[in-house]
Amino acid sequence: MLGLCALVALAFTACKKNETNSVTFKASMPTINDASRTHVNGALGSYWLEWNDGDAIKVVDENGDSMPFTLTTNNGATAEFHVEGSEACDFLANLETAPYVAFYPNAVYTKGDTVVKMEIPAEQNIVGGFNFANQLYPMVGINTGTNFQFDSNAGFLYIPFSVREGTTVTIDRVVLTSKTEEALSGYMVYNLDGTFKEFNGTGNVITATWAEPQEVNQFATTDLTFVLPAGVLAGGFTVEVFNGDNPQPVVTYETINPVNVILAKTYREMPQMQLN
Repeated sequence: MLGLCALVALAFTACKKNETNSVTFKASMPTINDASRTHVNGALGSYWLEWNDGDAIKVVDENGDSMPFTLTTNNGATAEFHVEGSEACDFLANLETAPYVAFYPNAVYTKGDTVVKMEIPAEQNIVGGFNFANQLYPMVGINTGTNFQFDSNAGFLYIPFSVREGTTVTIDRVVLTSKTEEALSGYMVYNLDGTFKEFNGTGNVITATWAEPQEVNQFATTDLTFVLPAGVLAGGFTVEVFNGDNPQPVVTYETINPVNVILAKTYREMPQMQLN
């Protein structure tokens, strides 16, 4: 079980209008032993957080106004946001003295709402290893002066697969189902001040799919990581592995062990599951 460092620092330059009516701020992610997201890099047991090109955060101010910011320069652990125009600069003008909250990714919010929602979807794309698809891991950042500290109420379930020596099995998706019908997919709901309110569940099944079918043999194993809300799976779960249109799973595993509960910012690593 690999713990993830929760904090992601967004370091902003002072928002001051200049001759070109623009402002630049940075999102800095320090190198850490285990990481959250936008994507994880590094060797086993040593991970750090890196931005992806096109990543965007939504920032909400104390008046309930919001504005999205998309990175313009990506240096891996540090992203730079260069914003043109007086509207953006005016929006960030009180960053050093007033509360702002940033949400990533795909925050659902319009002015007048009392909460911000970010989805953990029932359909997840498999990247492989301890990594996970972009725009998937929900985080919230609360500013202290010009710095935002990001945190998350979601965690990870990591499952590796293997086969018997000399055999090959083809698979294309994995279905995770909670045994107690507790919700696994749904919306992480946050108050406007960045505090976590609740998980609004929509279903107890998550299907993770590879972009292409995987041929698993003794020389080419495979694995995947589910993104899940913290606190789930204490009542047990079932893992079914499928291939193609065959309605029967290649293999089914189940557990009722409460120690498998998902913890925030933490990988829950399962034993290797043999496909035959």
